Order: sequence, then C-alpha cells, then structure tokens
Amino acid sequence: LNMLRVFRPTSVLNMGSWILGAATSSSAGALLFASRPLGNLAGIVAGVAGLPLSGYTAVLLTDTAVPVWQATRRSLPILFVASSLSSATSLLEATDLDDEEFGVVNRLGMIARVAELAAAVAVERDATRVERVGSVLKTGMPGTLWKASTALTLASFGVSLIGGRRRSLRVLDAILGTLAGIALRFAVFEAGKQSAR
Repeated sequence: LNMLRVFRPTSVLNMGSWILGAATSSSAGALLFASRPLGNLAGIVAGVAGLPLSGYTAVLLTDTAVPVWQATRRSLPILFVASSLSSATSLLEATDLDDEEFGVVNRLGMIARVAELAAAVAVERDATRVERVGSVLKTGMPGTLWKASTALTLASFGVSLIGGRRRSLRVLDAILGTLAGIALRFAVFEAGKQSAR
C-alpha cells in the first residue's frame, strides 16, 4: 500500500505494485460478483492486468546486476509471458470445455508454445552475446532445467497436436505444460545464482 501513494512509471517496483493491486482486486471482484455484470467487468479487468503481471517477475529480475538476467532484459519478459500463456492453456485444455471453447484454447495454446520456444531461443541468443554469461544456461543444474523446459514444451506441443478431445491426452498435456513452466522458472532462477557467483 505504501507503493500506491505515488505513480512513477520509471520505477519497476512502483509499476508492479499498481499492476498487482489492479490484478488482485479485480480478480477478487470477479469471484465475489461472479453471476452479475460487475463480476464480468472485473474479470475483464483482471485479464487485462494479468498480461503484464505474467511478465513482471522477469522485469524485476532483469532490473538487477546479475549478468545473465541483465543480458536478457529484452527477451526474458517475453519468454515469461509466453510461458505463462502456454501453461494456462495447457491447464484449460484439461477442463470440461465444449467443442468451440476447446478449439479456441487449443489454437491459443499452440501459438503460445511456438512463441515460448522462439522466445527461449532469443533469451539464449541474448545471454550468449558474452559467452561466459550465456554458459550458465548450458551447464549444471540451470542447463539441465533449461533443456528439460524446452523438451517438455515440445512434448506438450506434440500431445496437443495429436491429442484432440481425448481426456487422457489432455491431462497429459496439462501436466507437461505445467512442468515446462516450472522448469523454465527454476532454470532462470538457478542460472541467476550461478551467474552471480
């Protein structure tokens, strides 16, 4: 609440506080007023605020002096947003959707997975501009998690491509997509620790 006393677009923390405040309060409003028009409006606001919130962690990380995070300041937030969308669509595909809803979620998920894979390549390219900085994404625990994230995203894409409406494959896709997002976050976190060392 202290951060909300001012509105400072040049401050990452201040902007994050405003985004977090908008996303959480509108999400709560959507839940409390779910069957009313106010709940629908709050849900739309929560969705709009959720987009910058999904990349906010990456923005915070890249605003530090940790070499690998700083080197990827332009591409890491895009990767986090794409990964968040990919994970969300993976989970949504496992829910009870009608054919039209499933088609929309499935197509959006495919686009998100391709965007995630492309953004991961951009992050690697940005990090390896200085070979020593980029090496943390290729070796040790961060490298293993980074490769696992890519493999899980590719597997999720493949399952989504061939799975169709089969419940067992939709659940598998949800698991693979979620694990890919988790592996990615931990790869970036561990790479930052190793890069700082």
